Amino acid sequence: MVAEEFQIGPGMVVTLSYRAFDEEGELVAASDDDGFESVFGFGQLLPRLEQALDGLMPGDERTVELEPADAYGEWHQGAVLEIDPSEFPAETAPGDEFEAENPDGVVLLFKVLDVTPDAVLLDTNHPLAGQRVRFALQVRAVRPASEEELQVAAEHALTPPDPPTSPDLVAPGRLLPHGRRR
Repeated sequence: MVAEEFQIGPGMVVTLSYRAFDEEGELVAASDDDGFESVFGFGQLLPRLEQALDGLMPGDERTVELEPADAYGEWHQGAVLEIDPSEFPAETAPGDEFEAENPDGVVLLFKVLDVTPDAVLLDTNHPLAGQRVRFALQVRAVRPASEEELQVAAEHALTPPDPPTSPDLVAPGRLLPHGRRR
């Protein structure tokens, strides 16, 4: 008996393998051996990625290059904060990366741009803000979502994350290949 193959569309659970590359072509994130699972059509992926995946079937591959507005947004000077140096370890240096949790439990990332006697300058923009991002995607599996999966996806779709977080496909914490993390 041949297993039925489904194509990607709303209400389907999609298992993807992916690799994400920054503007310089450096690999910044990749799925693990099991891939990444998502309920399609509920905003769990970047909208342009969903558009590119719609209708694909297991085994299909697609490479998608996103402009900053379609990926993680433009870089904003207003997202650079000046913080008192006493709030940081004495050895804090430019390039260091820190993470903190907001009240909703979302992990936010901060990159140290400069350290002076009066302030630590933190960039709170998404690590890929202002960059074109290229995704190499492979569809590993597609199946109908269960009622429970649809309900959970719908609940999360009603409460979108606060900017500057990203969809689960490339969680910000996996996008920092350089520097020290705290």
